[in-house]
Amino acid sequence: KAGNYAVSVSNLPVRVNISKATPTPPAVSFSPMSYDPTRVLSSLSLPAGVTWDSPSTVPTVSVTSYPATFTPADTVNYNIVNFNIPITITKAPVVIKADNKPTTYGQAAPAFTYTFSGFIGPDIENPPPRTGNITASTDYDRDDPAKRGVGTYQIILSGNPMSDNYAYTFESGILTVNKATVNVTAENKSVVYGSAAPQYTFTYNAANFFYGDTPASSVNTSGVTFN
Repeated sequence: KAGNYAVSVSNLPVRVNISKATPTPPAVSFSPMSYDPTRVLSSLSLPAGVTWDSPSTVPTVSVTSYPATFTPADTVNYNIVNFNIPITITKAPVVIKADNKPTTYGQAAPAFTYTFSGFIGPDIENPPPRTGNITASTDYDRDDPAKRGVGTYQIILSGNPMSDNYAYTFESGILTVNKATVNVTAENKSVVYGSAAPQYTFTYNAANFFYGDTPASSVNTSGVTFN
């Protein structure tokens, strides 16, 4: 029973171990930004005490957060904290434009080419790897009388090109079909001295006509003069 004991309290020292507290890092957020290979993490401002672990890293679309370190002002009583900062990178836009091309009436369409615009920094000289295909087509058709005349026709691009940090869109080009050249040769004539000049005539090079066209159906000779 408690009544049978006398309590004696000794004035002995007591050891208390106090561990460092772990602080909560400052909240860090960024608005979504378009991919830019010239932008590194060190260009993105951080609150006091927060530093990027790899400041020379370029943020990309596929990585959604990057390691950072928070060093509190009082490191005697507070721990240094490692944490990740989220960053949203969207694909940068690139336009693929069909190059304008010429051809001549009666001739096939030339090989189509296209040009990229929108790559940034080092990607201009060394574009990143790309998957998918790009196809060029036109409504010009030598087998269709309604689609082979002199004039302009669209060059249309299609396909599914893809790369990690760029989004591709297409822009059409123009195929211009110019008039074919017809070689006309004046025929040699002779006349007796003192007589009137004969009727002058000329011939066409039949190889200059296409699709069954003939001089009678294709050439207006009203402007032809002889000197």
